[in-house]
Amino acid sequence: VVETRSMSVEAFIDAVTRVNSSSGVSVTSESANGLAAVFAAISFISKQVSGYQLTAANQAVEQLLTVSPDNVMTAHSFKMALMQNLLQHGNAFARIHWGLTGWPESLEFIASHRVGVNVDQSHTLRNYWIDGKAELVKNVVHWKIHSLDGLVGRSPVTVARDAIGLGLAQQKQAADQQANGLKPSGIIEFPGYLNSENGKKFKASLSERNPGETLVLEGEAKWKAVSQSNADAEFIEHRKFGVIEVARIFGISKIFLQADEGGARYDNLGSEQRSLMLNTISPYLDLISAELSLKLMVPVEFKQMDLSRLDAKTRFDIYKTGVEIGALTPEEIKSAEGFK
Repeated sequence: VVETRSMSVEAFIDAVTRVNSSSGVSVTSESANGLAAVFAAISFISKQVSGYQLTAANQAVEQLLTVSPDNVMTAHSFKMALMQNLLQHGNAFARIHWGLTGWPESLEFIASHRVGVNVDQSHTLRNYWIDGKAELVKNVVHWKIHSLDGLVGRSPVTVARDAIGLGLAQQKQAADQQANGLKPSGIIEFPGYLNSENGKKFKASLSERNPGETLVLEGEAKWKAVSQSNADAEFIEHRKFGVIEVARIFGISKIFLQADEGGARYDNLGSEQRSLMLNTISPYLDLISAELSLKLMVPVEFKQMDLSRLDAKTRFDIYKTGVEIGALTPEEIKSAEGFK
């Protein structure tokens, strides 16, 4: 069997797919972050996932996962970096440094652009390359999403390149319009020429007018409002739809991207929070804990029952059920809610 060394995951994906999107804009993981909705989605999901605490059956391992994996990063920063890389590049990595006791003594986070995945012609994972040096598979924790082969993940940005490219193109168009001066909301019709004596006086009066002051037109000058064209209205609607598309790509509701114009009602927000936990956050928690359990050789899981993240009605419904079946006491509920 002939072994072939791959380039880094991100470099490989870019080399294969480095073509402009259908909008004509080149989309990479870095440029996609220039689209506010993409940046907000990645930031939001990363913050949500990193807020959950990991536990492990081994005390030494749990110390790494709850305090600091390497005495440099906090456990929270580690999870944030993990999710940022996972959502932007489709892959995230950490190198295990094993101690003399047989348990890991530290976890070194490795940015995805530094790592290559070494797969031979029989489609077997041979090893990893970190900064050009080979590393055994058992020493690398590799999280991946949207993988077609189970070996290398794919970035949501790469998969949905056209949709994000369209959003970037529309954003650039809006910026160009701003730079060149936006269409005025109205025009003033003035009889004759503005370089006439009356025209010069009229222009001078406009220059002397204070911002916000009522505009008074003299002589035969008339104000004519400029209505929004159908093309402008369609452009605005396309930009709004672009935010919805990004929310769909990352599997979250548009209200978490501050895009719900009607305002999220209380009852809707509760159901959206439950959907977020069930359909978006929990799968990432399961993915992270499963890979850690495999590579660290000890059961690892997240504490997912964090009721403080739920709306008040849902929390107290859970409390009520807990008391009825004898799983909770009123004192425990008071403590959980911060009551003395």
